[in-house]
Amino acid sequence: ARLFKTDAAQIEQLFNSAPAILKSGLDFSTAAKYEAALKKAGVLCRIKTVDMLAAANNNSLSISPEEPGEKINILGAFKGGIKPVPVPITYKLGLLLVGICMLILPLLYIALIVAAAYMVFYHATESATIFNNYSGFGAVMIYVAPIVIGSILVIFMIKPLFARQGEQHKSVVLNPQQEKQLFSFVHRICQIVGAPTPKRIDVDCEVNASASFRRGLLSFFGNDLVLTIGLPLVAGFNTRQLVGVLAHEFGHFAQGTGMRLTYVIRSINYWFSQVVYHRDVWDQKLEAWSRGIDIRIGIILYAARFFVWLTRKILWCFMVTGHTISCFMLRQMEFDADRYEAQLAGSNQYGTTSMRLRSTAAAAQLAYDDLAMAWDEHRLVDDLPQLVGANIGALPADIESQFKQEVEQGKTGFFDTHPSDKERIANALQQKSAGIFRLEMPAAGLFANFKKLSERVTLHYYQNELGLPVSPDLLVSRDEIEQHKKTLQDHYDALDNLAIGAFDVHHPLVLDIESIHSTDTPEQTLTELKKVRDEMEIIKSETANLVDRLNKVDERILSVRGASTLIDAGFKINHKDFSLANGDKDTVDRALTKAANEKINVVNLLQEAYNLITKRFHLSFSMLGTQMAYSISMPQQLRIEVESLIRSYYPLASINKMLFDFRTLYVTMTALLNNYEGNEDSEALIGKIQEIHKLILDKLHTIQSALRDTPYLFEHGKGDISMASYIIDAEWDYEDIGMTYGVCETAVDKLSTLHTRLIGRLAFIAQQIEQALGLEPIVVQANPPAQRA
Repeated sequence: ARLFKTDAAQIEQLFNSAPAILKSGLDFSTAAKYEAALKKAGVLCRIKTVDMLAAANNNSLSISPEEPGEKINILGAFKGGIKPVPVPITYKLGLLLVGICMLILPLLYIALIVAAAYMVFYHATESATIFNNYSGFGAVMIYVAPIVIGSILVIFMIKPLFARQGEQHKSVVLNPQQEKQLFSFVHRICQIVGAPTPKRIDVDCEVNASASFRRGLLSFFGNDLVLTIGLPLVAGFNTRQLVGVLAHEFGHFAQGTGMRLTYVIRSINYWFSQVVYHRDVWDQKLEAWSRGIDIRIGIILYAARFFVWLTRKILWCFMVTGHTISCFMLRQMEFDADRYEAQLAGSNQYGTTSMRLRSTAAAAQLAYDDLAMAWDEHRLVDDLPQLVGANIGALPADIESQFKQEVEQGKTGFFDTHPSDKERIANALQQKSAGIFRLEMPAAGLFANFKKLSERVTLHYYQNELGLPVSPDLLVSRDEIEQHKKTLQDHYDALDNLAIGAFDVHHPLVLDIESIHSTDTPEQTLTELKKVRDEMEIIKSETANLVDRLNKVDERILSVRGASTLIDAGFKINHKDFSLANGDKDTVDRALTKAANEKINVVNLLQEAYNLITKRFHLSFSMLGTQMAYSISMPQQLRIEVESLIRSYYPLASINKMLFDFRTLYVTMTALLNNYEGNEDSEALIGKIQEIHKLILDKLHTIQSALRDTPYLFEHGKGDISMASYIIDAEWDYEDIGMTYGVCETAVDKLSTLHTRLIGRLAFIAQQIEQALGLEPIVVQANPPAQRA
């Protein structure tokens, strides 16, 4: 009562009724401060996103506590100090030895370059005497070829030394004056850990936090650090969990020498990986020159390419050697940093934080899936960290037990740079520390206005990290994204019911507008509808088995098609990879014929189910507007929507009849491109790729032509667009095989999605009609259509 400056009678309302709203209309940061103040007073409460209209209609207490931010001293929650983590002299010597070895590896590589350059120079100056005894083209080739090959080799060996790191997108930099509480919080952690305070704090959309040299090598000999905090981590964590993560990061910097040696080790490992696997325009030019020049000169370039390949293999050996000798020390660095985390947040808290990190990462993956779905319609959530935080509560109920099982079964591999979670949790428990910071309030409360910052960082992430042409008007709230997901799922569930799990995007339904006019004999139509439903109830188990067979035979056809294409491209396949008796062309052709015949047989067996599905749709729609379905609101408007959906479905259905062939082309092109590297000179492979490329282009042009005038009936960020514009979002260079392949991949996915969504909407309307007629949905045990699509 003192906290809220009110009387006991009003406070009593908190404890003798349903959950009460204490305060509404707050941003998250302010709400977090209220929550912490209430917890301190002994009241358990929670922050919840509410509909403001619904909140106004609830019994809400009109009480206003004092500003809680003044009452909670977050810095005062740090109780005492910690012991520095001891570093044995043997570990320091080991780390120094590893660092020296890592520096030797690039020096060895430079020595190889010098040796190669000297051999070229020696040949050029000492072998000219060959012309004293020989003349003609042969002599010229014997003298010139090693010089050309060696020069190219030296150039390609020197090139990696100047390899630059890829473009780094800048994070959002926080203003210390606006985020005083956060900066003070971070400074206090650094004081306790004994690490230098970062000069700058950045925020991004990663589920991670990291401390690093602000300017890379230029900051190597100073304490010029930058802390980067992922806001999804903040949205999912409380202050105690965040303290632990930050203490871990600063724990690396508490040991200055070790941290700098680790920086050297990681930088060299990264450099080796870049130069071994990265290909640039020079590699492409050398490849093109060797193929497009006279064979007598081209053979020299082919030899040069061989030696460049050999050089990369040598670099690969250096890379693996460096990684092998460094991984043990890197794992030890993680153990040391974990001890700092355990001392600050508590040994028992370490395992809880690890589990929370896994949950937040899983929630982020759900959020990225939501983004992909929303971007199909050129809309994105305006607050990605908030969406991640909300998704934690939407994770499957058994996810925590799954995570625990993964931890228990986890093992540290010989080449792992981080220990397994099981070993790290055991290491933290050995500290037997209760922790000096145990305040648990939402970590978002550390920020002045977390929601506003989160929205700003989200837009920055879309524009700078993902490179999407996003403007603020294309952003929608998390509630809209969630409602959109729920609506889609309702439609998919309805489709599973109406089609008893037999819907297949490759087998369009035959819907007829003329068959859905309002019936003149509703009683007779209802009787017929019930009969159709009864027949579907009888065959639903058999249909489920047939659908399973159809899915398997489709996958079989795609697999064997891939094998056939590889054989046509001149490859010798491993027959076991394709579940074939052997890898010859005749065996593959027989397997393909067998699978195709089986598919025809299964589709014929499913025809009864397809006929019943179509009939059920028609009968349900014909009851729309009748007195028996009087509870359906705005029947005329629904009828207009149904007719519009079916009209749009006609051209889409005609395209989807060829969808499986289109998918087959995509799969075969994937198989070819996966085998392109190392076989760039195969004329059979190049010819097959060009052949499939032309067929894909024909299909894409057919889609554009057939759906250009068909409207896309769902909401889209670009407004009114055609189905063709939705499926093929932009123009591309038709000659570019890679771009065509990407457009094909997207088109296959969107054709399936659009087909499922359109029929799903029709199924949802049909289900509403049936429920208005008193008919309950048929229970179907099957995968949702969206997954099968």
